Amino acid sequence: MRGNTRPHPLRRWVGAAVLTLVALIGGTAPAMASVVADASPALIPPDATGSLTIHKHLGLPVDQTAYPANGTALVLPTSSAPLAGVVFTVTRVAGVDLTTNAGWYAALAYQDNLEGARAQGGTVHTSTPTGADGSTVVSGLPVGLYLVHEASVRLPDGSEDPTIVKGADFLVTIPMTDPVTRSRWVFDIHVYPKNVRTPTPTPTPTPTPTPTPTKPGTLPWTGSDTASALLVAGLLLGTGAIMAGLGYRRPRERHDGP
Repeated sequence: MRGNTRPHPLRRWVGAAVLTLVALIGGTAPAMASVVADASPALIPPDATGSLTIHKHLGLPVDQTAYPANGTALVLPTSSAPLAGVVFTVTRVAGVDLTTNAGWYAALAYQDNLEGARAQGGTVHTSTPTGADGSTVVSGLPVGLYLVHEASVRLPDGSEDPTIVKGADFLVTIPMTDPVTRSRWVFDIHVYPKNVRTPTPTPTPTPTPTPTPTKPGTLPWTGSDTASALLVAGLLLGTGAIMAGLGYRRPRERHDGP
């Protein structure tokens, strides 16, 4: 019987690891929690099952003080719009026994190695699409480490919604330590992965061609240089006047001798 003795350091570390693996609310990666718990893996019944409730909302808050990522159900602000039609796969990572300390060490090692967890494979559970409240429940999950993957976001007609950016994969454990009573385990877990909508591009207006300014002294239709045209015209007029003068000049009289 443990009584009120100081928790073993390993047990305290294991409790912290439980919270370390839950998805950060409003984030895209596993949360880092410094909370120390006092639950022992030996208290986890090996045949126990739990559930994972996934809440999908646009515009989730990221204030960890007001909205702690501790696996409990949260009352979200009205500014976080629920997202319907999201389907998840929840894969139990093979080879991780959370009824032992070694299993928690293994779970912690996968925190920064999602590819390794993915490569392990395991039993895959597929959720129903999230409803109008943005949530879906995957139940009957045995104790273990789970990789949660957002498979698709569906529109009411069944087609995929191209405007939603899918959330990143993350790990979560079933069970987690009770955030209030540290010596207890909680088997029904709530997570709040983030989604964002692709920004609507601002239409680029068609540029209006800038008219080329008319060169000073240029005729607008032909582009001919006005000064040159006037010079040529002046020469022609001068030549015409000279020729006209020559045409009217009286011929000199010729005087022949007798």
